[in-house]
Amino acid sequence: MKNKRLESKGITLIALIVTIIVLLILAGVAIQALTGPNGILNNSIEAKKQTNMKNILEKANLAKQDVISQNVLAGKETTKDEIVDKIVEELGGNKNGNLITEVDDEYEIMVKDDNQIEVVEKGEGYVDAIYKDPAPESDFRYEVTEDNEIKILEYLGNEESLNIPDTIEGKPVTILWADEYWVTTNVVKPDGTFEPTSSQPAGNIARDKIIKSLKIPDTVRIIEMFAFSDSGIETLYLSSGLEEIRDSAFSNNNIKVLEIPEGVKVIGQNTFSSSNIEKLVIPDSVTVINARAFANNNLTEINLPPNLNYLGGGAFTGNKAEKMLYGITNGKEDRTKFNSYCGRHAEGNLDLEGIVTIEYFALDSSSGVENLIIPEGVETINTFMTGDLKKLVIPSTLKSIGMCVFGNIEYFEIKRESFNTNTPVILCQKIGTIKVPYSEDHSILEYYKELLSRELSSIFITNGYTTITDE
Repeated sequence: MKNKRLESKGITLIALIVTIIVLLILAGVAIQALTGPNGILNNSIEAKKQTNMKNILEKANLAKQDVISQNVLAGKETTKDEIVDKIVEELGGNKNGNLITEVDDEYEIMVKDDNQIEVVEKGEGYVDAIYKDPAPESDFRYEVTEDNEIKILEYLGNEESLNIPDTIEGKPVTILWADEYWVTTNVVKPDGTFEPTSSQPAGNIARDKIIKSLKIPDTVRIIEMFAFSDSGIETLYLSSGLEEIRDSAFSNNNIKVLEIPEGVKVIGQNTFSSSNIEKLVIPDSVTVINARAFANNNLTEINLPPNLNYLGGGAFTGNKAEKMLYGITNGKEDRTKFNSYCGRHAEGNLDLEGIVTIEYFALDSSSGVENLIIPEGVETINTFMTGDLKKLVIPSTLKSIGMCVFGNIEYFEIKRESFNTNTPVILCQKIGTIKVPYSEDHSILEYYKELLSRELSSIFITNGYTTITDE
């Protein structure tokens, strides 16, 4: 009997311990659900914050609209400063340039370069560079040129808004030049000649620090290659003395509104590519726009300057204009050259009749092409790339072809027997069907059959090859 009582007490103690453990687990789960990163309290605080920011944004936009309406009636353009002053008048708060700290000191209201308004938490906004004093000389690494001018090589500071000084050591700042990791490239000059130049594919002036707003002084004539690529720039004020903007100087940024100043003559390769540009003004002074200068942005309207002498291949490929641009020959539009498809829905919008040359990067992976049937009459295809294709047909009139890169190709047809190349000209992930004119040369037949079984295909089309069919 005594043993039974002891056994009963033992079972009761174990049950109690198990119950306590379960309660502790449940308490931990409840606390996590209440206070964790995605807990009820945090979600409630975040929801309240988003509601407050939304309400402030609505009131700020109403104030902005009031200013715009009054100016429309008066026949005036609305300035950023007018919008800022009206928001402060209606909502209160303290202003610093384009940045307003609202009355409760919790949020900041930014009036951006395109007069769009953004509300952020305090400390997350920034003052446009035009409202800031020039950065001190100690914030820069630089060198003095033979002409006794300053070439800036590196920004050493940490400000998100940078106003570059017009002088250092009493000498004018004329060149902005990131000086690491050199490669050689060619740039077309205003007279149409090619000049070998040097560039750096990595390491911009800011050394990968974020510069959201940038003002360049009027003394600067040349912005060198990769100077401010991948810098996070949202607002850009260019120099009125600027003459040349070289390769990839501002690629991969977030510049929604871009006005290039009068006086600029040359825009380099990839200079403003992939920078989310929605509105672009190119001055009449520009005579050269190199390859892919404005590719992969969000432009819905594209107006070329009247004095343009050279337009590099794919200069505006992959925007939102949904139209074709033709090449420029001797300062005039040349409708035998297909330069850029300026949209992302090329299917049904490509009219290649009369085209003799498809220029470099006239199409790319953003162009939205599924069926690329190149018509008879096209003689030259330069390098370009697209995504997956349902159908690719190369005409018999083609004389030369550059490197073309695709994803998958369901159906590939070659109508010509040979090309002026002995390097791989078509790279793709996978080919479904290949159709080419019949040949007695069985080694060529085996070559094309082998392509069908490869996961990564490199197609060599050389002089002397006769194309065949898999039928």
